[in-house]
Amino acid sequence: MASFQDWFRGLIERKLATVNERIISLDKAVAGRFLMGLAGGRFFTSMQPREADWAIDMPWSHAAHHKGHPQLYLVCDELAIGDGRTFRFAIELEVANAAQLNVLRTLDEVDLRRSEGERLSAGPFRTVPLYLLETGEPVLEDLIEARPRHAAAA
Repeated sequence: MASFQDWFRGLIERKLATVNERIISLDKAVAGRFLMGLAGGRFFTSMQPREADWAIDMPWSHAAHHKGHPQLYLVCDELAIGDGRTFRFAIELEVANAAQLNVLRTLDEVDLRRSEGERLSAGPFRTVPLYLLETGEPVLEDLIEARPRHAAAA
């Protein structure tokens, strides 16, 4: 089984990802291995087998979307690697479809699914809350402290 550490190290060595303020931005070739869409009225991010193998075991906290920006962030809690721990971090994914962005802004959850090519798994391996950021530039501290839109409205 592939590990996040091996996957991430390979991206950095091949210059297929950059890290800025603990936000991992993926090269287009790698980002294409994460698909987004709607299935049964639910928004999903699916991952090809290599990515899904490590993503299934990750301590995902939530997904965040910054209003006015086309990115979806998958936020991960601290992760034990060897004898150490990572900081909380986020993987930045581009939502290229305007219709998907409009739907995304109305939802409270994102399903994480496995896919092979364009074929989706029967169901999600995890569902995470979706938080909407309203103001400011998207920085990790805002992504981590994001609150669900229904909590902000209360």
